[in-house]
Amino acid sequence: RRNALHERAQSRRAALEDSFHLQQFFRDSDELKSWINEKMKTATDEAYKDPSNLQGKVQKHQAFEAELSANQSRIDALQKSGQELIDGKHYASSEVSTRMDEVSSQWKKLLEATELKGIKLREANQQQQFNRNVEDIELWLYEVEGHLASDDFGKDLTSVQNLQKKHALLEADVAAHQDRIDGITIQARQFQEAGHFDADNIRKKQEALVARYEALKEPMAARKQKLSDSLRLQQLFRDVEDEETWIREKEPIASSTNRGKDLIGVQNLLKKHQALQAEISGHEPRIKAVTQKGEAMIEEGHFAGEDVKAKLQELHNRWDGLKGKAAQRRQDLEDSLQAQQYFADANEAESWMREKEPIVGSTDYGKDEDSAE
Repeated sequence: RRNALHERAQSRRAALEDSFHLQQFFRDSDELKSWINEKMKTATDEAYKDPSNLQGKVQKHQAFEAELSANQSRIDALQKSGQELIDGKHYASSEVSTRMDEVSSQWKKLLEATELKGIKLREANQQQQFNRNVEDIELWLYEVEGHLASDDFGKDLTSVQNLQKKHALLEADVAAHQDRIDGITIQARQFQEAGHFDADNIRKKQEALVARYEALKEPMAARKQKLSDSLRLQQLFRDVEDEETWIREKEPIASSTNRGKDLIGVQNLLKKHQALQAEISGHEPRIKAVTQKGEAMIEEGHFAGEDVKAKLQELHNRWDGLKGKAAQRRQDLEDSLQAQQYFADANEAESWMREKEPIVGSTDYGKDEDSAE
């Protein structure tokens, strides 16, 4: 009996130890499962969708990954103790195996979720840099669009030429930004191909940016043409001003009231006036050339066509006025020449008559035949 009692006691002791080890395993597995479930909340949150303090979130996630790595030994220890129970033919081996599978499965899911979150955080960080690049270009686009919308096309020749230089620099700047635009397009495509979590919004932002950049071409070409037209306008205005200055210089001469004091004076004035009229006739092709330039601009539908028409009309009025004054002065000088010629002839006749009067009035009729003859 004593031996039987001892055997039963030994058997119960073994059963109690097995039960104790099983309960320890269950406790450890429950603690691990609870810990894993708690960590799963962190691993599956969507903090990456909020772009604020992304760098801090990345660092926090790196610390989280380090924590999981440090707890790998707890998983290994549980698996080892469970395997020992199974190898020892524990009476609850089946339940132990199930618990091991559950913990292993949860741990695997936690690691996968953690890895996925890390990927998404990196993607969010890359997207943030992408967005910053896009915002920089958008700010630049806003400035360029402002320049192109300007209605300042210059007030004189110098200012137009300066605006053309600025526009050439702007064109070069726009062309130089093509590489940045292409870079944004490539990056957006890479995000799409990599399955970025926000790929659709990235693509929309990239497409909007490209469309806005492409939309610069038309107003840029239009402003270039407008500046070119403005340059032609200011060149025409300068030419008109040059001609009007020339006309103003000749007007006092053409409208002079000096008719000469004598025949020689009038003849000299007439020679000078003939030279003036020859100069006016020689200058007429320049007036016609300026007029043709202006009329061509009007026919082309130049934006300042009405101003050009008014300028040409003013020039023609001045030109016609100068020619009219020159013609009138010629007539006046010719009339003065006739008068001075008459006066000269009359003076000459009067002088001759004075010369002859003493002879005609003489009382000497001669003393003989020879003297009388």
